[in-house]
Amino acid sequence: MPHRLRAFWHAEARRDNLPTWVADVVALTPIVGTVVLGLIYLVHRPAYYFVLREDMPVEWMQFACLLFVAGLAAITAARVRGRSWLLTGLLLVLALGAFGLAGEEISWGQRAFAWGTPAELAAMNMQAETNIHNVQVAGLPVQQAFKLVSFLLAVAGLALAWFTRAPRPRLRGRFWETVSAPTYTMVGSATMVVYWAAVVVAPVSPVVRYQEWAEACLYLSLGALVLAISTRVNVMAGSGPISGGRPVRAAPDRAGIIMLVVVLTVTVVLAALSAYHGIVPLNNPEALGG
Repeated sequence: MPHRLRAFWHAEARRDNLPTWVADVVALTPIVGTVVLGLIYLVHRPAYYFVLREDMPVEWMQFACLLFVAGLAAITAARVRGRSWLLTGLLLVLALGAFGLAGEEISWGQRAFAWGTPAELAAMNMQAETNIHNVQVAGLPVQQAFKLVSFLLAVAGLALAWFTRAPRPRLRGRFWETVSAPTYTMVGSATMVVYWAAVVVAPVSPVVRYQEWAEACLYLSLGALVLAISTRVNVMAGSGPISGGRPVRAAPDRAGIIMLVVVLTVTVVLAALSAYHGIVPLNNPEALGG
């Protein structure tokens, strides 16, 4: 990675009162993960499909990132309530949407808590699970709408970073400064966009399955964006006092750390429960007899 680019990402992180390793993790994870997955595919193809299937590490990463977004966006919305209705509304929509996607990723904890699918839903659901994205409406799978949302989120993330970041931001003002996407989040968003371009050109099994990793990278970038917004809100709230003619910088925002600990705990517990009950999703090879 070019030194200048990394230095720029670090400067962005410091400007948002974030440790520089956050920028490194968010920017490098999609690249390193893609290389590792490629090597796994070349060395042992079954392992490639194993890590990308349901109830495996990549899906739990998706769930954790989405739950982090939902929780931190809700907390940040409560902080700005009464100061900016537009930002509050955006954060609430993001929180509800991320929570819904997180629930859908793990079929609302069905395999973790081992409950049965209601008969009416099982009849409509392609995997007989408690979720919406596997339901067909008028012969069309709802999952296509979820995929479209992921693609639009990726495009929006790229556009937001492109039009709001220095040195020449096209969108200006307090609102756009607050919601501006750090450029290191563009890597995760670009991963999803590149995936869609690849799957259109070559819709073969390994490329199609790569979608799981592309989604994980996108949600990681979204989590970084919400974290940046949260710290900006905290800095603005704490920048009022003046000392020696200079604003006093707000203390580091602990909401993100607390939410990360909570999310990791919940994710580990649910993953352990799912493994304990051993309920195999119907689209996994074991359930298909493979």
